[in-house]
Amino acid sequence: MNRTVTLLLNVLCPLLALRAQSTTGTEFRLGNMENLNLAFNDQPAFAIIINANGPPNGSIEVPTTGLYVPFSVGDGTTEVFLPSAIYYSEDSEQIEDIGIRISAEAPISVQAIHYRLYFTESTSLLPTGELGTDYLVTTMLDEGGLQPSSLVIVATADNTEVEITPAALTLGLRPANTPFTITLDEGQLYQVQSTGELTGTRIRSASGQPIAVFGGA
Repeated sequence: MNRTVTLLLNVLCPLLALRAQSTTGTEFRLGNMENLNLAFNDQPAFAIIINANGPPNGSIEVPTTGLYVPFSVGDGTTEVFLPSAIYYSEDSEQIEDIGIRISAEAPISVQAIHYRLYFTESTSLLPTGELGTDYLVTTMLDEGGLQPSSLVIVATADNTEVEITPAALTLGLRPANTPFTITLDEGQLYQVQSTGELTGTRIRSASGQPIAVFGGA
C-alpha cells in the first residue's frame, strides 16, 4: 500500500540562544535536502508559502545562478512555485550553487515545501537576522536504514569558513568527531549525509558570518 509521509525539516536553533526567535522578517535563506532517490519517487515540485499582514512585493532567487522569481502578496497566504528543476544536492559533501534567498519589502513569514508523490517535506524558515554561527544538529535516521540522515548548510555571505564535526562517519568518509572545514560563498549549499545518526553534529561558522542549517533524513 502506498503511503505519504510528511517530514519536518528542522530550522535548527543557534547554540546557546537565550531569547525567543522571531519567524517574521524581510530576508530568508533556504537549502533543500535530498528526498527519496528520483528513481523511486516522482519528479519534485518546490514551493514557497508566504504569509503577510499587508501587500508586500518580493522575490525568490538562487543568487549563484541568476534565477529570479518575483511575487506579490496580499493580506493572507500566497504559494509561489519555483520553475521545474532539482533544488537539492544528490551527493554528500559537495558544494552546490543552489541555495535559495527569499526577500520582501515588508515583514513576512515563510514556509518551504518540497512536494513528492510518496514523501513530501516541509520547513518553516527563520529570517536571516535570527540565524546563528554555532549549531548542534538534530537529524532523523531512516527506519529501514536505506536512506541516510542528512543536514544542509547555506551561506549568507562570501568566504564563509564553516567547521563541521560530524557525529557519525559520513558518506564522504569523514570520520566521526573529527572536525573538517569548508569555505562557501553566498548562496552556496553543502549537504552532509550518513548511514549513521548525525544528531549531535556541530556546525560552526569559523569566520563569523551567519549560516542557515537544516537537518532531517
